[in-house]
Amino acid sequence: MKISLCAVEQRLNDKVFNMKQIEKYAREEAENGANLCVFGESFLQGFECLSFVYKDDVGVPVTQNSNEIAEIRRIARENEVAISFGYIENDHGAFYSSQMTVTKRGEIINNYRRMSPGWKEPSACSDYREGSKLYLYKMDGVSFSTLICGDFWDEDLYTYISMIDSDILLWPVFVDFSVKDWFKNEFEDYKKQSQLVPMPVLFVNSFVDEVDRAKGGAYVFYQGKVVEKLEPGEAGVLRYEFGGC
Repeated sequence: MKISLCAVEQRLNDKVFNMKQIEKYAREEAENGANLCVFGESFLQGFECLSFVYKDDVGVPVTQNSNEIAEIRRIARENEVAISFGYIENDHGAFYSSQMTVTKRGEIINNYRRMSPGWKEPSACSDYREGSKLYLYKMDGVSFSTLICGDFWDEDLYTYISMIDSDILLWPVFVDFSVKDWFKNEFEDYKKQSQLVPMPVLFVNSFVDEVDRAKGGAYVFYQGKVVEKLEPGEAGVLRYEFGGC
């Protein structure tokens, strides 16, 4: 299976631009033979899209049957490529940080909700919620599971993480360390943390063209080693072919 980790530009509160990015890279990567394109955490709306004042945020999250999700499903179907992307979800008035994966036929195969609370402010009301389940799903004979950013760092989730039994683990994130800080203070810790699971971990961050914002980067970690890498600093795509371990 050929997987493209799209560490590409996203813009805060600009769903139109971000959806165009999904379409652009889905089309280009499908032409390059990709079976799956993966985008970062909260890619659709941007990581800081919420104020955590409920009445002000109502129009930001989208439902699974929204026009935006329907459009991304169309993109997957027309380009015959699976797409995994982060978004802020509205489920009957409850908000989640979610990662949806749709198949090359445009079918929703997984909608994972981040289980760690670090995506929200402590002052957020109870309508800003975390998920409670890990899921395993299959595409083209390869099994996947998903964790979002801080899930890997939450000690309360280590029992769940130890139970993951998929071929590949997707790890979409939004981290805004400078490139210097990433290599000086963070990279080794992220690589080490990926050893909590025995399968390849596919890490992908977004790129934001502003000072002190996310600077992209994508990695394939496996058993404490870097198998493939796209260093942060500019937008790009890391292409990885999974053939089993």
